[in-house]
Formats: sequence, structure tokens, C-alpha cells
Amino acid sequence: MRIAPVCCAGSAAPAAGFLLAVLLGGSGSLLTAQGSSTSGKPAGDSAKRSASVDLPVTPSLSRIFAGGKPASIAEFKAMETHVQALLKKILPCTVSAGGAGAVIVLDGYVLCAGHVTRRPGRTVTLTMHDGRKIQAKTLGLNTHTDSGILKITTKGEFPGLEMGDSKGLKKGQWVVMLGFPGGRKDGLGPPLRLGRVIRLVSRVNRYLTTDCTMSAGDSGGPLFDMQGRVLGTNSRISRNLEENMHVPIEAFQREWEWLVKGKALSSGRSPEPGWLGLVGDRQASRATVAQVVKGSPAALAGVRVGDEVVYFGERKVRTALAIPRLARRLWPGDRVDIKLRRGGKTLVKTAVVGRQPIATGSKSGQDKR
Repeated sequence: MRIAPVCCAGSAAPAAGFLLAVLLGGSGSLLTAQGSSTSGKPAGDSAKRSASVDLPVTPSLSRIFAGGKPASIAEFKAMETHVQALLKKILPCTVSAGGAGAVIVLDGYVLCAGHVTRRPGRTVTLTMHDGRKIQAKTLGLNTHTDSGILKITTKGEFPGLEMGDSKGLKKGQWVVMLGFPGGRKDGLGPPLRLGRVIRLVSRVNRYLTTDCTMSAGDSGGPLFDMQGRVLGTNSRISRNLEENMHVPIEAFQREWEWLVKGKALSSGRSPEPGWLGLVGDRQASRATVAQVVKGSPAALAGVRVGDEVVYFGERKVRTALAIPRLARRLWPGDRVDIKLRRGGKTLVKTAVVGRQPIATGSKSGQDKR
């Protein structure tokens, strides 16, 4: 495999992109893997090793990748070297699904955009970087989040990448994106776009937004952190071409149980309501906790009877009736910060949302203050 000597940065740092291109001796804007084998031979152990390699990062690179800018020619060259090594790690796991992209994670599961997989139960031919054709079956999808999962059905061992943490990202962090603009071309790998996170996922924004420039055919392709962990998949482009939206890995992790079962979802709400095991005091003028079920997520988090709930995640709580209703909107496995007042002090308790028991019985007691 030969790496073409051209690279780019997203629009958040045009000067950096220009200087990287000069350093690498090119005038274009893409880092592209060229001359890939089309022999169809299995990737074998070398591909598996490439998927698990940790890339060393110096203190200066850590500063840059966290949202800084290179301050010298040496730092630009260090970035170039790191990105070249990163590409070798992620390329064997990036596949073409027709005219779109996808990425293999562990155990033969493939992440893609929901509008690419379209519906459960389809047989799809995937083309790996070495030219091999393998078969996969579409599992579940969510048209609301645009997430979709496939499962490789061809027998054999395949490389896989670790899923990252899209919730832990910060604005300005550097990321890389692969895709197949215009479709996959024999002898050419997917171009790599280097850019930054410009908008995070929030209650009102379900996409992770970067300035890694997309074009038609990039749908489903993977977004990575600078260690090659999957942060999400490409979804769509805003009216502003500098705003490129990705399905965050958080959505796949949250919906995983249902997607692997082949469920077709169409909303941001869980098919099974969340449960915390606390009940509000209907007689109180504020959102006061009247009961905490023993062994429940709320009890394990340290919520007590008599606590006044002030915030539930990002939402301000005004009445006791809102407490269980807000919990039902969450997904089992979600983590939620509960801000409460107790004895004149303000506390924050983090609870992991659970499932409503079939029957809580008469033993659902109360905590003591």
C-alpha cells in the first residue's frame, strides 16, 4: 500500500491545512490510500494486528489533538507521521457497501448509516480494502438517529476497531473521517479528511458535527478519534457545507440491544421505558422524593426519601409528577445526573437507568434520611 503525499485539515484551521499540504509536497486536499491489492486474498493476522495497535502520542500532539494548533514545522511533521500511522490502522476495517461506506467493529458487526442499510434482513455485499467481497446481513436501524448495523455472514476472521466515546468529546478536538465520495474506485482507497469537532450532541442536537468535508457517497463512512476509535458514522451535510453531521457512537451503544435483534426503530425514545425506582410526593409543592425502591437505580445512586430534585439531566424539575415521567423517556443503560437538595446542601447523584421490574411487590420500601 502506498500513501499519497497529500493531506488536509478541516475549515476550522485553514492555515494548518495549507501548511500540511506544503510539507507533504501536494496541492490537493485529501490523504488517499492508493495501489491497494485486489487479489481477494484474506487480510490475515496482519490486519487483525493493525486494528489493535495503540498509536503513541507525545505531549505536544496530545495538546494539539485536544483542540490546539501546531506551533512549529516539527509539530506539523509529527501530525503528518501520526495521521499516516492512523490511516494504516483504520483502513483494513473500513469497507464499501455499494456506493457508501461502513466500518467493522468487534465480533463481525458493521456500523453504517440507517439510510444506507434501509431495512432489516437485506443481504449486502461489502468490499474490503484489499478487494475481497464478503456478505453481510442488515440487522436493525433507527430512522430517527440514522443508525444502522450489519452482521458479516461470510465465514472467516475479520479485523475490527474499538468503539470510542462520543459523549466525552469537546469542541475543537481533532478527528479523521473516511468515506467513498463518488463511490469506491478500484486501486484507490477512501480519502481521509482531517478536521475538528464543531458541535456536540445535546438534547436538541442528535448529531455530532465536524468540519470534515463530506460529499455524496460518504454516507455511512466512519469518523474516528486520533487513536482510531470509532466515534460515529457519516449521516448528512448541512446547508452550510462546513457543517458535516455524523451519527454519534453513543446512539449505536444506546440502541445496540434492539439493533442487533433486527428492530426497525423510528424515534429517539427507547422501545422499553427507563426506570429509576423513585416516586415523587404528590402532596408537596416541590419535586420531593416520597419513595425509593430498594435496590433500584435511584437507591444505588444514593437518592433518599425527602430529597428535592432540582434538575434531571439537563431538565429543570418543578413537580413531583415529572420525576418518573422523565425517567421513562430515557433508555436502559443511560447515565443521568440528578441534582438535588438535601438538608440545605446541593448534591449531584449519577444514576444508571434500569428496567421496570415485572413486579416490585410490597417490599419496595423507603430509604431513611
